Amino acid sequence: SSCFQEIINCFKTEDSLAHLFDYEIYYTGHSLGGSLALLTAVKFTDQFRPHMQKNNQIKVVTFCAPRVGNDSFVEDIHSSIGRHNILNFTFGFDIV
Repeated sequence: SSCFQEIINCFKTEDSLAHLFDYEIYYTGHSLGGSLALLTAVKFTDQFRPHMQKNNQIKVVTFCAPRVGNDSFVEDIHSSIGRHNILNFTFGFDIV
């Protein structure tokens, strides 16, 4: 199984689910890691949406992450996580 699936399995116990969403969960990353952080946040949100208390518990903060997906995919991400919960810092003169 994948590393992501192993992490998900840790949260699937009733005791874990009862306390997991008492907190905000931040996903962060730099460059490609930022794109992966966003994709992981979307997958996690889709998996655990029924257990979440409110819609703004998942936050994504990335640094110089490349864009992910087409316009339709971005709309899905915004409806899943919320546009205001995603922040990407960039440097305008970055040559990469």
